[in-house]
Amino acid sequence: TGRPIGLVYTTKIMRDAFVRFGRIISLDAMLRQCNNLHWPYIGPVILDEKWQIVPVCEMLVISESHAAYTFAMNFLFELEPQMKSQVHVLFSDCGLTDNFLDLIGLSRETTQLFWDHWHLLNKVWPEFFGINLYAAHLKEILTALCKATTREKFDAAYKSAVTALANNPGHLEYLKSFYDHPERFAQFKINEVPGSLH
Repeated sequence: TGRPIGLVYTTKIMRDAFVRFGRIISLDAMLRQCNNLHWPYIGPVILDEKWQIVPVCEMLVISESHAAYTFAMNFLFELEPQMKSQVHVLFSDCGLTDNFLDLIGLSRETTQLFWDHWHLLNKVWPEFFGINLYAAHLKEILTALCKATTREKFDAAYKSAVTALANNPGHLEYLKSFYDHPERFAQFKINEVPGSLH
């Protein structure tokens, strides 16, 4: 569109980390007022051989959007084009969809896009269900749903959630949209990806 998206930079250490450990990348934006422009900060990160979090680039963007995340990833791929075939797992909040993979030249056949558990359990679901209902009746069940290491455990957690939400068809319909797509977040699906941090 010709409109600015933000500012991005990397260092040799960050770039080397991307090449060595960029098979799995986590994406998120920090929306806190951490700079005087009040711009969101985006820092795609990897885990190194010591299980330390290392950013592979850093950005200040005008707004958190597909365009901003696309800018970050395409910047990295422009620097290290061979990595486009090496990124196999992306973790993000629920804001990113398969369309994002198209925008950065990847596909679901080669790269899995997972919704991270922290956002689901601490933001997405509490905001939808309401903090009182969530804390009192759903948090433990939905944690089990996320972290289920087998399909059987996943189904059992979902059945418990259905019981807890039996009097609220709207909430049940919303939850079923997650149940129908375990490949987006369930631990047993994450574990199927070689080297996926399980």
